[in-house]
Amino acid sequence: MTNITKEDGYFSVSEFAKLAGLARKTLLYYDEIDLFSPAVVLDNGYRYYYYRQLYMINTIKILKEIGMSLKDIKEFIKNQNPTIMINTFDQQQKIIEEKIKDLKTISSMIGMQKEMAMEAENIKMGVVSEEYREREPIFCESRKLYRRGKEVSLSMSVSKFYNDAKNQGITHTFPWGACVDYKKYMHDMTHNYFHYYYHVPESEEYMMEGTYIFTYTYGGRVERQEAYWKLVEYAKEKNYTLEEWAYEDYLINEISAKLPDDFIIKTLIRVI
Repeated sequence: MTNITKEDGYFSVSEFAKLAGLARKTLLYYDEIDLFSPAVVLDNGYRYYYYRQLYMINTIKILKEIGMSLKDIKEFIKNQNPTIMINTFDQQQKIIEEKIKDLKTISSMIGMQKEMAMEAENIKMGVVSEEYREREPIFCESRKLYRRGKEVSLSMSVSKFYNDAKNQGITHTFPWGACVDYKKYMHDMTHNYFHYYYHVPESEEYMMEGTYIFTYTYGGRVERQEAYWKLVEYAKEKNYTLEEWAYEDYLINEISAKLPDDFIIKTLIRVI
């Protein structure tokens, strides 16, 4: 073939690369590894692609974008037939659906982190208030940890929480907090009278709905302890009976502050 024209549907390497949205060197590399070659190579070495090849090169681009290796794509093209296509696309579709699910989870996590940080922008520190909260899903490790009859260290408790969350498929940095046995913590800050939780989109565990009294404080131990005294005194004045455990929501946490003392915590106790 000597008369190669655009009118016949043929394009040079540069022209075809532009149409395909690829770099020229990428097309040359695909030809080099025998993945995708020009329709025509003239005696002078000039390469030309046929317009119908745009369909396949776009398919290669898509398969590569979703994580399929060039080796697997090459095998797919080499053995292409309807059955191979159906099986390959079925497998890739399942992978895509898992990625979409994961991206939706990440999007939820980002939205929740933003919402909590935005709440921290308009608060009055140390003031006790009340609010009604709907039931909220959380992932919570509620079992106390002991080794040889003694409660384990904070680092081991945190490690177990992260591992338990990971085993449940929770690998993203959802807004987190601590569930605290505040009556003990009010009198003794040297022990870990708490366990951790994540706010998550879905869970079999929940923060119960109801009226909560709450206050905002910074992340230091002393400030956190003082928050409980304020909440308990407020409850006495209102003649409220409070739940045994309190929640500490970290509105400003490791993502938005460098030092723990700069964290902003919303401390809540449900009225029962």
